[in-house]
Amino acid sequence: MSTINRQSVDILTHKKFLETFFSGLVHMPGKGVNESITEDTNAAYVRVVRQNLPGFEPRRLGSTVNGGSFNSDDAAEPSSVEYELSLTDLYDGNFDIAEVTTDMFSLPLVERTMEDMAGEVDTAVNAATLAEQLRAWANSAAKNEGAQKITLPAEIGDTTYREAVFKAGAILDDGDIDNGVQFYPADQREIIARPMFCAELFSKWNLGAGDITRALLERGVISEGTYKSNGEMFVGEIDNTPVYKAPSVIWKRAAKELCFSVNGVPSYARSNSVHENVAARSEMDKIEAIVVSAVGTVRGLALGNHIKSIDSPRGAGIRLQPKFRYGVETLYGTSVVPIVKNGFDLTKLTAYTSESDNRLLVRMPVKSQTA
Repeated sequence: MSTINRQSVDILTHKKFLETFFSGLVHMPGKGVNESITEDTNAAYVRVVRQNLPGFEPRRLGSTVNGGSFNSDDAAEPSSVEYELSLTDLYDGNFDIAEVTTDMFSLPLVERTMEDMAGEVDTAVNAATLAEQLRAWANSAAKNEGAQKITLPAEIGDTTYREAVFKAGAILDDGDIDNGVQFYPADQREIIARPMFCAELFSKWNLGAGDITRALLERGVISEGTYKSNGEMFVGEIDNTPVYKAPSVIWKRAAKELCFSVNGVPSYARSNSVHENVAARSEMDKIEAIVVSAVGTVRGLALGNHIKSIDSPRGAGIRLQPKFRYGVETLYGTSVVPIVKNGFDLTKLTAYTSESDNRLLVRMPVKSQTA
């Protein structure tokens, strides 16, 4: 009961819920991740096989070394490298809605709850994907395995963000031949960026005047022929690469999904953990964006029959039982190029040496674990 000036007053519940907005998935299949190999997700693990290159070199007939009519080199045989994608991250909490509650509450609780569950899954998958890509990049960079980054200068100019994106794209153009990738295809890339980075990237352009400029601004993109119709978080294209903004909640959750191994034993970088590495969390905040290739990251989503409704075992009412299962694995750290603020220090994220793997980044799901 509510009163004003000692007089009881009525309370009217609005006929609609306040909308809860979720970003949806920001890593697009075929752009930021590869989902084509994981259409069947009934298993706990998916084995991914990459065939090694034959490794032949051309020869010249008549040469003093291997110049005969028949190649004198030993015959090669097929060989491959195996990777394993784990589909063991699970969103499956029980949610009870008592019948007496729905009797006294006119709003559609069940429908709203199911929509919110789907939104929470999107957030979890976004964070898991971003965390895994940053994990693979950081480990590769720490071990000098070819992963690179672009560091923004201390003084930011009108072209700084644009130049950073072009340079990151050039790094992907150079590929990773050690993993059988001569170049990361331009049509299988995506930029995931913080909202303010997107604002800076797309606002500082001197396009001049004219009908084409006006049309580009109306569509919210800077490439003619591109339309802003690829989802709510799509910003536009630059260097023929789609740009998606990821809000802070995704970056913060990704930071929580990264933990550190101390002499091979994982410790959780969570706010309630005695092992929290504050310096590492601060460095994560300095990552403004990543330019990523789908070639390097595989993701599986097992979402079929994803929410079951049963009678609540606690009494009159229903129990919603979601079952969303997913997994992400970044195979090549070189497929991820972060754009970082000036002053970013990789050694605060990883302290890898040839003798020790202390504080090497490892991805773990955010659930109820503590150290």
